[in-house]
Amino acid sequence: MRVAIFASGNGTNFDAIANSTELQEAGLDIEVLVCDQPNAPVIQKAKNLNIPVFVNELKNFPNRKEYERTIVDKLVPFEVEYIFLAGYMRVVTSDF
Repeated sequence: MRVAIFASGNGTNFDAIANSTELQEAGLDIEVLVCDQPNAPVIQKAKNLNIPVFVNELKNFPNRKEYERTIVDKLVPFEVEYIFLAGYMRVVTSDF
């Protein structure tokens, strides 16, 4: 399973997923972390595990649709099959 994890904060949920023996045995491959907070501690946790990080702040876009489109575009090369929301503090819309 090629997975993107979305997180916004300390990374407690991210840690639980990334270090889960059961999920690793099930074939979980974390391809990328998506974060909307540039100073979130979860970013360093992902980097320590050599997981690519994409930081995307809503304030840098004219609207939510453009913000989400940018995320989708960034995920395409990773061939992500699943998205895990692990403390991601934004509502994901149907456009996403």
